[in-house]
Amino acid sequence: MTSRSIINDKLFRQMHLFSGLQHGNKSPTDIDFCYEIDNTVLILGEVKEENKEVPTGQTLAYTRICDAWEKSHNKKFAWYLEIQHPKQKGDIVIADCQVVRYYYMGIWSKSNQTVQEFLGTIGNYMVSSMNNPMFRWLTQLEDKMNG
Repeated sequence: MTSRSIINDKLFRQMHLFSGLQHGNKSPTDIDFCYEIDNTVLILGEVKEENKEVPTGQTLAYTRICDAWEKSHNKKFAWYLEIQHPKQKGDIVIADCQVVRYYYMGIWSKSNQTVQEFLGTIGNYMVSSMNNPMFRWLTQLEDKMNG
């Protein structure tokens, strides 16, 4: 596996603002977390501070994307994860944050796994239930960005 690092820290930390794109309470949204894997699996996530709700509009956007992905072909799978982190200063390591609830196949469920653990669960599910060994790597995630 190749190591991926942040090439330009200054540009990485640069904010993308949606100024001038609002109309009333309508505004674009961003995606905090996205894995698209071999045109088969889509995993989306929204990261918020502990006890902060994801706005309804964002939730609808994510769940509609997942529903459309799954309906586009009977062998496509999509998850939307709501992820929370404790209030803190400094960088937030998403792998260590908690998935508090997730949306899969039109159903909401609660979770108490870290993001890394949850992705491992998806990997195990794809390997065992869907008989697709190519997703085993999701069970073996590591930090290649910082080390």
